[in-house]
Amino acid sequence: MVGGEPLSPSEWAEIEACGLSIKSVQHLTGISNDVLRRLYSNCLALLIPSIYEGFGLPAAEAARCGALVLSARGSALDEIVGETEYAFELSLKGEASRVLRLGLHNANAEQERKRLQVRSLMFDWDASTTKLMEIYNDL
Repeated sequence: MVGGEPLSPSEWAEIEACGLSIKSVQHLTGISNDVLRRLYSNCLALLIPSIYEGFGLPAAEAARCGALVLSARGSALDEIVGETEYAFELSLKGEASRVLRLGLHNANAEQERKRLQVRSLMFDWDASTTKLMEIYNDL
């Protein structure tokens, strides 16, 4: 896990309740953009189980680095990832299993990585700044 505040004892307990060993989970905070880019470039997938992701930038950044993005539906992430089998409904039982059954290391996943990488080009800081300036200038 990357970012945020240190996990609380109750959050660590929740991790264990999900059947994960605490020793198998690393929580990295305060990392540089260079390290984050290397993590995105070398991960099997980025999991974002959030419906409160404001702009979806972590998903766009990870996709640009070639990561498979597994994201919750119902937030800005929908626009970033587009239509995909790898998005999931947090409120539906069995969604995590459904997504994992798609596979993370096969031809389908590789095709999705490439699709996301191309799609990520739509989300560019320079283009966003230009669009924002156009809106301000029209006011």
